[in-house]
Amino acid sequence: MKTKKTLIAFVIVFILSLCGCGQKGYSQSGNPLIKTITTDLSDNSTNYSVIYDNGEIKEADFFVADDSEFLYATYYNFVSRIENGKIVVELKGTRITDSKGNSVEADETVKMLMQELADESEHDLLSVTVIIDNGNYYAFVKLNVNWWTPCILYRYDIGSGKLIELFCWDNVELTGIALN
Repeated sequence: MKTKKTLIAFVIVFILSLCGCGQKGYSQSGNPLIKTITTDLSDNSTNYSVIYDNGEIKEADFFVADDSEFLYATYYNFVSRIENGKIVVELKGTRITDSKGNSVEADETVKMLMQELADESEHDLLSVTVIIDNGNYYAFVKLNVNWWTPCILYRYDIGSGKLIELFCWDNVELTGIALN
């Protein structure tokens, strides 16, 4: 029994180290990209951080979040199925709501971002939040993965149509951002 627990713990640590989730480092050569405010859903603590271009994150002092637009994609927009042993995610709709719960029309950039999320995802998408700040588009995505809930912040590069992973947490809610 002890061996089984040790093996499970090793597998969890190994998986976390592969995607960098939860790593907190102190950048010495990276440039700051974005400040984030997150709530840890396991203890409801609020955390202020700076994400750097080298993938590291550093705790930050309190700051006021930008007046960003948060848009929430409904769960039913993304449908998952298994093909040849892999999860395939398909975008079935682009229904979104704003922070007040009102249904709003997704603009073309949000639709392209949502399609890119579906195309690139290797797991079921539990929730998708699109954040628009000063013409910059971000996606905060929660994935359905065994034993943990990866929460990934992406920047959407409009020119290339690609998502750039900025950081991955476990079981948090992103409540605000500020651009540097």
